[in-house]
This record gives sequence, structure tokens and C-alpha cells, in this order.
Amino acid sequence: MEPEIEQRIRARAYAIWEQESRPDGKHIEHWSRAKRLIAAEELRAAAGGLVTHPETAYRMDDDGDE
Repeated sequence: MEPEIEQRIRARAYAIWEQESRPDGKHIEHWSRAKRLIAAEELRAAAGGLVTHPETAYRMDDDGDE
């Protein structure tokens, strides 16, 4: 795993832990959730700003016209 990604996951897991009032024994759950959230952010960034929310999406024809 890239160090930058791992650091982002660690920070997100810590934030989740704090939001849940710092419970004991949930570190694996927090890490897994943080990892999924960071992966989703990475996918959105890689998509180059594609609109994925159904309320804001619109259909384009094959030639790029709406």
C-alpha cells in the first residue's frame, strides 16, 4: 500500500473512532470502513469528475450531444 494512501486511511479511521466516542475493540471495523471510503474517493478522482448522482446526471447520445 502506498504510504500516502495508508496515511489517509489511518487519519480517516481515527476520525471515525473519535466520531463514535472512541470505543474499544472496533479498530478493524474503523480501518475497513476508512479503507472503503478512501477507495471510493480515489475512484471518483480517477473518473475525472464524471457525474454519478442520478439527480444531476443526464443522458448523452453516442456522439456526445445531450
